[in-house]
This record gives sequence, structure tokens and C-alpha cells, in this order.
Amino acid sequence: MNCKKETVNNVYLAKDFYPLQIGFWQEYKVDSIIFSDFTDPITIDTFSYFIKENIESKYKDLKGEDNYRIEQFKKNDNSSSYLINHIISVKQTSTNLQRVENDLRFIKLVFPAKKDLSWNGNIYIDVIDEATLEFYNPDKYNWEYIYSEVYHSFEINGFSFDSCITITQIDEENLFEKKYSKEIYAKNIGLVYKELLILETQAAPSNQDFIDRAENGFILKYSIVNYNFN
Repeated sequence: MNCKKETVNNVYLAKDFYPLQIGFWQEYKVDSIIFSDFTDPITIDTFSYFIKENIESKYKDLKGEDNYRIEQFKKNDNSSSYLINHIISVKQTSTNLQRVENDLRFIKLVFPAKKDLSWNGNIYIDVIDEATLEFYNPDKYNWEYIYSEVYHSFEINGFSFDSCITITQIDEENLFEKKYSKEIYAKNIGLVYKELLILETQAAPSNQDFIDRAENGFILKYSIVNYNFN
């Protein structure tokens, strides 16, 4: 009986991994590496900054469904002040959670969360004519979101989270391209880690890791550094 109860809970508590409560906020350190082949040798620039996301309000969309307005702030370092960066909206339906940022709608989570369950998280995205977002092109790259780990522990920046889910959104690599993206969500906290690698190279194949051969593209990592305890 206890095993059955645990299984049911593990299936139907997926929504708890993206809390939607006005006033709730998370703060992240963002590390990025940009590779450019416009120079010889290639230029590799590294940047770090901080992002804070605050659930500011709730409103009805044209379908009469609840949406949450999230204000995203950015600062360059701890001595700077946060300035508004983007406005994001999030909607939770009976089957999934959708997040709209930069006019792109992603299906971040589907319910229930089960190991190896997959879905088209970019089904609403049409970026074929957007050169800067070409890596989202569904005709070229297989963005199949999948619950690669469920209900696992995760430690980061002094935090220890007992119950997390990991979504691998893409994991493709050949001799000249690497696309990798994953997000980790903690129960009652939301996103705690994000990693996105979009890399290209014309360098000859070798025993080096792809990152060491990369000539163009970027690496982006979000890691949580603080959140409020509602």
C-alpha cells in the first residue's frame, strides 16, 4: 500500500516543480561563453551576470485562462542594482506549463512527470526565418524534450534539493555541430539549473572534446543563488 501511494504522488505532483505564487522570486548567476570565428585566431569571450525573476501579478488571457506576469531583472555584478530586462508570462494548464519569453512560447513541463516521457516543447515556435534563432529550426534539429531524471537529489551553490526533475531538451552532436540543452527543477522552487550549448566548428576531427574545438556559438549556464522562502 505504501509503495502504491508513493507512485501516485510521484506522478501527480509534477506541478509543484514550477510554483506560481505572486511575490515568489528566484535569483540566478549566469555564466556565458561566446565563440566567434570572425577573427583569427577565434575570439572567446566570457561573461557573468545575475538574473532575478519575480512573479508580479496574475491576469486572464483572451481564452479566459490564468497567466502569470513575471518581471525579469538583470545586473552585471553584486555591486550593481537590478534593472528590468524582460517581461515573461507563464500559463499552467491541466496538461502542461507554458512559458513565453522574447515572444517565443515553450512548453517547459508536461503533467504528469514520468521517466522517459517526451514531448515537443517547441511546438509553438516558428523561427525558420530568424537567423539568430536558427538553432531552434525543427526541420534541422530534434528538439524532443524528455524527463531524463525524475525525483532525484541535486546540490548547487550550497543548496541541497531532495526532489528534482531533469528535462533534456536536445542532445545532438556530429563532427561539426553540437546542440545540448537541459533544465533542472526542484520541488517548490522551480528552475535551479539550466545549461545550453549551441556550438559549431570546421576544425578537423580529433580526440579533443567538442568544446575545445568550437569556433562559433555559445555556452549559457544558469545556477540558482537565492530564492524567497514562502
